[in-house]
Amino acid sequence: MVLPIAFRNLLRRPLRTGLTVLGIAIAAATYVILASASAGLEAETESVIRSFRIDLIVQREGVPIPWNSRIKPEEVETLRAMPGVAKVSPIVVGVTKVATRPRFYIFGAAPETLETLGLELSAGRLYEAGKDELLVGTDAAHELELSPGDRVAIVGRREFDVVGVYRTGRRLLDGGVVMDLPMAQQAFRLGDLANLLLVGLVPGADSGEAAASISARIPELEATPAELFARQQEWLRNVRQFDRALAILALVIATLGVSNTLSMNVAERTGELGLLRALGWRRARIARLVVSEGLLFALGGAAVGLPAASVVLHLLAKRSYFGIIPARLPLATTMEGIGTLLLAGLLASLPSLVHALRIRPAQALRQL
Repeated sequence: MVLPIAFRNLLRRPLRTGLTVLGIAIAAATYVILASASAGLEAETESVIRSFRIDLIVQREGVPIPWNSRIKPEEVETLRAMPGVAKVSPIVVGVTKVATRPRFYIFGAAPETLETLGLELSAGRLYEAGKDELLVGTDAAHELELSPGDRVAIVGRREFDVVGVYRTGRRLLDGGVVMDLPMAQQAFRLGDLANLLLVGLVPGADSGEAAASISARIPELEATPAELFARQQEWLRNVRQFDRALAILALVIATLGVSNTLSMNVAERTGELGLLRALGWRRARIARLVVSEGLLFALGGAAVGLPAASVVLHLLAKRSYFGIIPARLPLATTMEGIGTLLLAGLLASLPSLVHALRIRPAQALRQL
């Protein structure tokens, strides 16, 4: 067995080994935190869309973020008149800041649209059309200490009456507020424009064909079947790609650190490795020894980094600083992180492996 020998070799330089393990642990934690955050945001967005009682979502063509979309009233009326369309609900999606969170979501919808959004009142009543009233989600109500009868300034200095608390079971919705469509349009200075249109089709209509028909009739708008909307959002893809790029960069830096440490370890043991070769160790066994040291570094980093990442995720989810973040480390992300770390440890051992396999016993024994 080479693992006990590899472990003892790493303990020869405890400070060097400890710093290297710390470096790869930080990289491991960074990787799984960023991967979990982007995956959690995408999964929550998909969950919210699935909870809507709609068939299509329509936004402005080429707009990467829904709240940057602008849809005109005449486009809404054209869509309502199209064959196969049963219902069109204009929606405003706004993002602002509150004292406890830098990203706070505000949704604007006509009172008759609330059923489409799947809202269930847990206290109070629904807001009335045209009034400065709003509903607050259960998570936001707890975070901001709001209840029916309170007044709150969500956007700027304009105050709204809290008339009810709702629950959807979706953190993205339950962590925000919903107000009448004209009130949200005024709050975000949209005039009579909407950000999104939630479209319900007549029974039996095909959502894919309807989406293609809408896009052909109104080229300035992009219609997407509800079940595909989250996957096709450019901003979600950008978040995922940016997070993965940062995570991979952290792993590359950690891998270089492990590679440097292994190279120094092998260089210091050149004579010892030559002696092992002289005593009959084959190249394959030497290779297993060096690779085992690289994998032990990776496993040590995982043992330290993954629990730390779990704690950080829990704190971030509790404070809701960065949007939708899972409170627990997802199993898929954990396995992905471990697999990536093992691959990093394997790659980091390659330069040392090449050096170790080139050692000639006769020359190496002279260094003893």
